[in-house]
Amino acid sequence: MSKVTVSLSASVVKALELFAAKNDIRYYLNGLLVELCGEDAFLVATDGHRIAAFRATSDVNVDERKTAIVPRELLARIVSGRSAHPVLIAVEDDDTVSVTQGQITTSSKAIPGLFPNWRKVIPASTTGIAAQINPKYVADIGKATRLVTGANGLPNIRYNGEGPALVDIGEPNFVAVIMPYRETTEKSYAPPKWAIEAAESLV
Repeated sequence: MSKVTVSLSASVVKALELFAAKNDIRYYLNGLLVELCGEDAFLVATDGHRIAAFRATSDVNVDERKTAIVPRELLARIVSGRSAHPVLIAVEDDDTVSVTQGQITTSSKAIPGLFPNWRKVIPASTTGIAAQINPKYVADIGKATRLVTGANGLPNIRYNGEGPALVDIGEPNFVAVIMPYRETTEKSYAPPKWAIEAAESLV
């Protein structure tokens, strides 16, 4: 293997970028993992609380598994939209990675370090038990759905109690997982009386 290239839409890259860490002390999370195996190319991003993966196809059949982490800075230059050019992500033997869109190519060394084993996080099944989910993460799932599918469909969050929730956006080559958080207060909550009692003037 000398150079392997993966082609995918700019919108998919921008969707994955939503899940990548930014300025995290765990520097290996500040980018996009490219995992090459056979003709499959898996692109994965995580910030430690959520993860998204997309399956694409590379231009070369790779005999041995190869991974590289593309720095987030290279992804930030990508422009998405209906008329946007596809994105080419290339991985070379010397750990150089490059991102090309149209006539513009940016490159750098891959981020060193060991990316988490993302497959261990994805549950094979879910319990359906509801859990607390960060609203920002839910909003980003909505953005990712629009970017990947091009539609305004609603994603389905398959709740899994205290375990990772599985996200279904209707695209078989895309999967996402969100970790729930535990409620930190045991104080019960009831709506304020003014919201449930009739106004005296109307009685």
